[in-house]
Amino acid sequence: MKRRILSVLLAIAGVAVLTFAPVIFAREDSSAAGSIEYTDTEVQVCYAFEPTVLEDASKIDAELVKQTKECRIGQRNAWPQSYPVDSQQEAQQLLGLTFFGSEQMEELEQNPNNKDSIRVQASSAGTITRTQYTRYRIQDGYSIVLEADTGWNCNPYGCKEYSFSFPKKEYTAEETATVTLDGKEILVYSVLDREGMTVTQCAMFQDVATNYTLYVTSFDQSNKVKQAGGISADFLPELLQTLQKTA
Repeated sequence: MKRRILSVLLAIAGVAVLTFAPVIFAREDSSAAGSIEYTDTEVQVCYAFEPTVLEDASKIDAELVKQTKECRIGQRNAWPQSYPVDSQQEAQQLLGLTFFGSEQMEELEQNPNNKDSIRVQASSAGTITRTQYTRYRIQDGYSIVLEADTGWNCNPYGCKEYSFSFPKKEYTAEETATVTLDGKEILVYSVLDREGMTVTQCAMFQDVATNYTLYVTSFDQSNKVKQAGGISADFLPELLQTLQKTA
């Protein structure tokens, strides 16, 4: 039985009005693969991961653990908590992990609408079960998002499926590239509008207990992407190849 964990709706204006809805499910029969699927109303880019390990929650900063527990139990707030971070190094210190990052991305302008953050989900007992470290950048009319979604040893979920959905009447999706990163083959998917312009690119890969999502869309206050004929086919593949684990 599928269980909805997260649903995020992002409206993209300028090139087109685009529904971008990452949804995470726990499912026992998923395989670790990427695919394009169609429903009566939507085209979906789907990924499924089968984590073989979970991270040890004892790595997490004690103050972050304390704040999360106080919010979950003391304030009886079951919603995931979000904590702003100023750098990848700060995120790594808080969670005790080493993330994939890119010097090229760090040099880009911060998205003025979003600040880098760690989103924390906790159990009813206040124990951290899942974290999502997200970085937001913009360049030449592109909005660039890199997410690192980590499962911890109190997390009850196994296989996870990520589905990116778009209105079928307005968009199509296609596999456009395969990038090798740290020995992993990563599929890149592009979403095109009715004029054939690429309005979104996305890719996902897994490292230990962390699932990474990198996606590029048109920034909602710029017409540069439309004027350039859409997102360049090489944009996300080239950005992927700059990623590396940095302490």
